[in-house]
Amino acid sequence: MENIELKLTLTSDNVRILLQVLQYINGTDRKKLVPEYTKLMGVIADRFSEDALTYGHDLLSDAQKNTCARHNPDTALRYVPNEVLTVETLEYWKSESPDTYGYFLEQLHPECPDCDEPLEYESLTEDFRCCCGSVRSITEVEDLLGDILTKRPEK
Repeated sequence: MENIELKLTLTSDNVRILLQVLQYINGTDRKKLVPEYTKLMGVIADRFSEDALTYGHDLLSDAQKNTCARHNPDTALRYVPNEVLTVETLEYWKSESPDTYGYFLEQLHPECPDCDEPLEYESLTEDFRCCCGSVRSITEVEDLLGDILTKRPEK
């Protein structure tokens, strides 16, 4: 098999196709792709974070997933596993994208301390509500979740 060098200018029009091709190659022979695509995926993560998460999330390193998560929080909720998100990313979301942070916390399934039913994030009031009528702040839910939030990768 012969290696071929390909030069192209990344644009929003072609990056999706490139990611789909890389995903296909990754699925057929991961050993051939890994060393060559790391730098490319870093560039894509910085410039085209939504596309990188949507079409190339299996190709991204954990650090690149966090870069994308800070650029595009809403898409990250769908494609970045909770355990990959770093403290830095969560702090960024908390200050810059409070709704994303609230929905992230909701994905961790906090339970109401009054009735043990699930708490649901309410974006209009930026708090958590329960079917029993209980209302909890984000800080209270963070305390309820405890170790789930504090035991995270640093970077």
